[in-house]
Amino acid sequence: MKVLIVGAGPAGSTAAYYLAQAGIDVTVLEKTSFPREKVCGDGLTPRAVREIQKLGLPHAVEEGWRRNKGLRLIAGGRTIELPWPEVADFPTYGLIRTRLGFDEDLARHAESAGAVVLERHSVTSALTADDGRVIGVRASILDESGRKTGETRDFHADVVLAADGNSTRTAVSLGMHKRDDRPLAHRQLCQPSQQQFLRLAGEQYRLRIPLPRRALLCPATGPLLSPTARTPPSRRRTPPSARLPTSPCRR
Repeated sequence: MKVLIVGAGPAGSTAAYYLAQAGIDVTVLEKTSFPREKVCGDGLTPRAVREIQKLGLPHAVEEGWRRNKGLRLIAGGRTIELPWPEVADFPTYGLIRTRLGFDEDLARHAESAGAVVLERHSVTSALTADDGRVIGVRASILDESGRKTGETRDFHADVVLAADGNSTRTAVSLGMHKRDDRPLAHRQLCQPSQQQFLRLAGEQYRLRIPLPRRALLCPATGPLLSPTARTPPSRRRTPPSARLPTSPCRR
């Protein structure tokens, strides 16, 4: 059996690792090249850390990972600290790792299990048989700067997994509708504090963008961290003057 995975994010690389471990021929097509950044997904709860452990993915502090011990909620002038619960079979800590390193760590881990990861392969459409069954994808080959070279390549497989996130070109090419009701993420880098909590906060950050009720997630450990805020589509039109600056996290 051959499996083709579109996208080498956490979902695609994790699937590739387990498939390769099972002896299945698996190829992953990633439109960018590593390392590459993304504005959300930096903070992992203990449940996610458990999955990291099952994968056998190294996550030592020396390799850029930072631990946290709970969640700090800030709203309405009040602050509540919630340590991660002690639950059997789950670690008592969360992790922070920017996507710049996290995604590449996962992709290389999948490669170590036998998966093939092809970077700068931007999938543009799915390939179908006469009966409508998906039998592969077509990808545009990009150069080192991310521009199309004009070359395309077809890949065929018994199973195609679309792990291409909200861009979902694979699904759209099959006539499925892209969801536009998903939020947009904003990021602000901050200097770390001495607190070992993920911070979910909003109003104490005097940001010049319309923050949603969910506010922003501020990892409060590590060298330079990336709190994120997700703004609904109806509020996405933010003028250039409202772009987020780099600033320290406030307690």
